[in-house]
Amino acid sequence: MNTQSTDVIEVDVRLTLQDYLLASYWVLFRRLWWFLMILMLSYPAVYFTAPAGSLRLTTDPGSLRIFFPAALLIFVLIGTFLAARRNLKRHAALQGEIRYSFSRDGISAAGSVSSGQTGWKGVGDAFETKRSFLIFISKNVLYVIPKRCFREGEDVIRLRRLLAEMLGRKARVRKSG
Repeated sequence: MNTQSTDVIEVDVRLTLQDYLLASYWVLFRRLWWFLMILMLSYPAVYFTAPAGSLRLTTDPGSLRIFFPAALLIFVLIGTFLAARRNLKRHAALQGEIRYSFSRDGISAAGSVSSGQTGWKGVGDAFETKRSFLIFISKNVLYVIPKRCFREGEDVIRLRRLLAEMLGRKARVRKSG
């Protein structure tokens, strides 16, 4: 049911929590990687090199404040997991099956709750990860297309080529052989 002609690539997607969560983590780290890196690398350096009494609240070398960056990262990861699980449960459009059709005209998405058409000029960016295609139709809205949903392996290659052709530099996809 995924391919009906050589011009259109169709794929039926039913998102799982893992699909949605991996996409959420990818977006989170893509947007915040620089902040997390600076925090993880600079905090211990500042903590250990600060003169006693200046930046430290205590001179106790066993202070648990050294674990603040790790605790913050764990908090962000757990918060993202809880938000993803909540969104998947609350939004009917994410719960059902969505049929995506990709062609030279754009992307159409049709589900039991909503449907829509997006021309290629309306697509912000597209990324290929190990498990999915992430297609941003706005800054905060994306289509998650898991590769496991493609019935034929050739459709993954065809979509990769179509994205590269229609989006140019906005498509960060693997090179097709």
